[in-house]
Amino acid sequence: MPLTHSRACGTRAWNGVRAVISHREMTEHHGRGLQDANRPQRAEIHTALRKHSYAQNWKLGGTLLLLIACGLLGGTSGDTPGRAMIIEVLSLAMLTLVLLHWEGPRPPWSAIGGILSILMLPLFQLIPLPPEVWKELPGREVARDIAMFVDPGMWRPLTLDAEITMKSWLSALVPIALFLAALQTDTSQRQILVFAIIALATFSLLLGLVQVATGWPWLYPYEIPTNALPNGLFANRNHQAALMYVGAAMTMVPLGAAPFPKAALQRVVSMGLLFLFAAGIFATQSRAGMTLFVIVMLLSGPILLKNRINRRIVVFALISLGAISYFLAQSGVVRGAVGRFASLSAEGRYDIWPEARFAAEAYFPAGAGLGTFVKSYQGVEQLSAVSPYYLNHAHNDYIEMVLELGALAFFVFAMFLSWYSIRTFHIFLHEPADHANLIARIALIAILALLLHSFVDYPIRTFTHLGLFGLLCGLIYRPIRSR
Repeated sequence: MPLTHSRACGTRAWNGVRAVISHREMTEHHGRGLQDANRPQRAEIHTALRKHSYAQNWKLGGTLLLLIACGLLGGTSGDTPGRAMIIEVLSLAMLTLVLLHWEGPRPPWSAIGGILSILMLPLFQLIPLPPEVWKELPGREVARDIAMFVDPGMWRPLTLDAEITMKSWLSALVPIALFLAALQTDTSQRQILVFAIIALATFSLLLGLVQVATGWPWLYPYEIPTNALPNGLFANRNHQAALMYVGAAMTMVPLGAAPFPKAALQRVVSMGLLFLFAAGIFATQSRAGMTLFVIVMLLSGPILLKNRINRRIVVFALISLGAISYFLAQSGVVRGAVGRFASLSAEGRYDIWPEARFAAEAYFPAGAGLGTFVKSYQGVEQLSAVSPYYLNHAHNDYIEMVLELGALAFFVFAMFLSWYSIRTFHIFLHEPADHANLIARIALIAILALLLHSFVDYPIRTFTHLGLFGLLCGLIYRPIRSR
């Protein structure tokens, strides 16, 4: 019995060991099966991550390409069909790329509403209206008389020129594309965009200096100015000055981000660029540019001062700006530029504004249609002011928008100012004071400068500043990794 019992116990023990070994083999086999089954999934995830990285790089590259195209080809508000077509095709391609590879949450509702408004306003003005409606619109007396002889039952849109209004709709794709592209960037990519804006402004500045130094006609992308001023990439010196103060504003980003006492080279380069931009603005003799450069510097200083780490940088910057101002004051070019402030009454644009306001009242509340300033202004221009040259803009974008949009212009003004105020309040009071927030604050200042400039000129009517404006509006939202 003891022998039999011991054999039985040994058999049961061996069977237990075999069961454990079998279970372990089955578990290992099952684990290998699961591991093999998971390999394709992990490979797909890895591939998807790589594709996502490629998409992000493509979007950043497309944004830079579109920004460069706007800078090199969009320096005029005049009719340049070939250049405009290239910029608009690139904008459409950029929009397609961004929307097909959208990452993260949807755009904010405020952004969606603004985009839809920009796209719908020109299309609304292109809707054909029955003769009983459009003939009663103000400012259509000449068109009504012509229709009496041509076709009394003709349907016509609200705009005076459907082709020009359609061109305005196409040009709206540029800021929308750059705005959405900016929403899809992270902090490091935004830093690249900041450097791209600075580089574009620096290139235009250097080009302007070479233009004045050599006088070679082929260096001017548009007509050679009779006053021999450094226009750079633009047809208008005031628009060159606008790019200079935008570039100066963006230069405050690397200046404010430079740790003290480290990054001495970064601070020196930034201050050198500020000096060059200041000199470039004075060289254009643009009074609006000089005034807005000072405003940009005054508004940027407190932003840098708010960061305790950068207080010594601000002191260094103020001392440097004082030295820059002293040396600039010794220049005859600067003295001549400052002297232009004494001749404000001789500026022709102040004679334009009363006529432009009269034209806006003549077409109010319907408006004449986007892009139709030339046609609508000529209808009310005084005979004493008629010359071989025509006026392409009112030199006050707000009067011009009221003329073109009518009562809807005030709705656009109110909506944009509300959006800008809300974003400003949110950026300064509710967002963390990180590098992305510094970029957003400086972008707010650059936007404000362009808006103020629009009271006496039309910088945002050029593709360059139109694209920059859309890009800056996108930079005042949080980067994609923070939303």
